[in-house]
Amino acid sequence: MMAFPVFLIDVLKTRLQIRTMPPTPSAATQVRWARQLRYFSFHPSPGGHGDCPETLSASIAYSGIDELLSLFVRMGRPLSRLPEGATVPVHGKTYTGDEWSALKHPITAWPDYEDPRIGPLLGIECVVSITGNKIAIYLSGGKDRDFWSVSETDYINAQAIERAFDELGITPMAADLAIDRASE
Repeated sequence: MMAFPVFLIDVLKTRLQIRTMPPTPSAATQVRWARQLRYFSFHPSPGGHGDCPETLSASIAYSGIDELLSLFVRMGRPLSRLPEGATVPVHGKTYTGDEWSALKHPITAWPDYEDPRIGPLLGIECVVSITGNKIAIYLSGGKDRDFWSVSETDYINAQAIERAFDELGITPMAADLAIDRASE
């Protein structure tokens, strides 16, 4: 029987430490967030999976390209048309990180426009995903740029975005709640 090399044990220990999930906000914190946020809801990493980050997320429904473009202008992040001849991802092809970053990513439902992905929205760094009829906004990493966990800073950012939505007359979909607000 071959002995397992000691240096590999150290490498595995280091990798396991790196992949350890950060602590999830306490149950009391999650309840407070659920009761106080109207549009954002907390989504823990499902089952503690290391490849799925925690997020605070909100969604805005839209009815077509004109409304989509208008919403992004109002939120201070106008959508860009893809340049003619832009290199876009090819389904099934593998890319290095640098190659992937250099690609232009079209919105699936509106392929003439570039997906906004990561960047500021209403002045707050977030991830944005657009589907055929919904804009999803994800917050995490606001405290220390650890995008795998949600902190009080992300909660404060969610409140700021909710206030901005109200000021701009944008009505997101109601938060997905596990907490009954009527019991407050």
